Amino acid sequence: PAGSGTLAFELVDPPAGVTLGSGSGEINFNPASGAISWPAVPAPPGPAPGYWRFGILATDPATGSATFLPIMLRVGSGGTNG
Repeated sequence: PAGSGTLAFELVDPPAGVTLGSGSGEINFNPASGAISWPAVPAPPGPAPGYWRFGILATDPATGSATFLPIMLRVGSGGTNG
């Protein structure tokens, strides 16, 4: 979004049963930059291949404009990400 250049990031609808943090299998989300790292992504519940679904909302507090980035992370058999 256009504006002051300062954005706020929010992780939206994090997967149930997955914790936020910096350990193996945890989602590490940086609200200052919107960056996500997820080492050792576990397979989602249900039949393989499954998808983890969540998103990031970026807002510009100065203008009120926002954008939403939906994320679908596919995890195949053997822990292969696609």
